[in-house]
Amino acid sequence: MSIRTYHNAQVYDVAQAKFIPNSWFSVDLTTGRITATGTGATPADAQELVDLNNKFITPGMINTHVHIINKVFPYGPKASREPFEIAMQAQANLNEMLASGVTYTRVLATA
Repeated sequence: MSIRTYHNAQVYDVAQAKFIPNSWFSVDLTTGRITATGTGATPADAQELVDLNNKFITPGMINTHVHIINKVFPYGPKASREPFEIAMQAQANLNEMLASGVTYTRVLATA
């Protein structure tokens, strides 16, 4: 199991509804799951450390109304596009959402 520990961050605590400064968290690189969290000094046995330079860490956002295959600008009729073009547009839209912090979507009316 390979663990990476991120430190020197301001992590949002949902229970307290505030950012906790000087926080750290460890991630299992195989599963992508957080294995430990804390504040202050990182664990003495931490092998791979990444300094987040006091950046803010928040939970992922949820978008519950997405038309994932739509091409917004310029907008054209769906029927005029080939299936691979529709798939490429959907992938581009998903990548853009992930880059902006959306980690969950509910897709509507894409048929």
